[in-house]
Amino acid sequence: MGLCSSASKVLSSDRNEGTITFAELKGKSRQEKIKIVFDFLDANNNGVITLDEFMTTASRLTNAEVQNVRTEFEELAEGFVVHLEQFVDAHLKAYKGTAEDEVDKWVIAVCKRSPHSEVLLKKFGIHKAAADFLGGGSGNENKGLKEFADTEGNNQKLLRSNIAEGREELSHLIDDLNNVHHRVEETLQRKAEPEQVKKKQKNNAYLINEEVGRLQDSIANMEFKSDEDDDQEDDGHVHKHHHRSKNKEESERQKHDHHHHHHHHHHHRRKKEGVS
Repeated sequence: MGLCSSASKVLSSDRNEGTITFAELKGKSRQEKIKIVFDFLDANNNGVITLDEFMTTASRLTNAEVQNVRTEFEELAEGFVVHLEQFVDAHLKAYKGTAEDEVDKWVIAVCKRSPHSEVLLKKFGIHKAAADFLGGGSGNENKGLKEFADTEGNNQKLLRSNIAEGREELSHLIDDLNNVHHRVEETLQRKAEPEQVKKKQKNNAYLINEEVGRLQDSIANMEFKSDEDDDQEDDGHVHKHHHRSKNKEESERQKHDHHHHHHHHHHHRRKKEGVS
């Protein structure tokens, strides 16, 4: 913690006479020693420590030191103030395992500090809090709270708001980029589709032409075979008919010859009988 790390530097640069001595700390518990520091920092004795009072832990104000003290205060603060219980618990944890004489040195060093002037604090954007500012309750409407809230609370709220807005804007930006990427992909796909369709149609045309050619060949082969079968049937019919006509002529001739022979034989017999 900042209070712990600054103790050794303070001992070598103090200008004020301390109000606490090692003898006075002897026999006191660690909690009691930490409470002595709390009471010293609570300059207006209202039972809480505000940021302007907490700045007393810095030997001199610089941008870096103010930021370090401010960070430590924000870790401890509740409702813009640090209460005794929070202060004691935090420092018991910070000094756990530390020798008692080192704790005594820290207590004496802090209690030698002098509060910083209101003018100097304002240079770093820090305002003196009113004595009745307790970080909550009905006293929140007093002048001290307004000044403190304007500088500290509003700054923190603004920072949190900016962070939230930044995250939201970043989220929207990511969504916009995703949408743009999606539209670009769709555009590229649409541009590529006509070429793919043309290629597919061309391939389909080739396939159709090949199929038509095969069908035409098949039809031609079928017609050629049909003509051959008709020729064979016509030749057989003609030959068969011609053969049947020839046989009929021979039969008629044989029948005529037989009839003529029979008539001649009958006439010859009658002539012979008449002679007799």
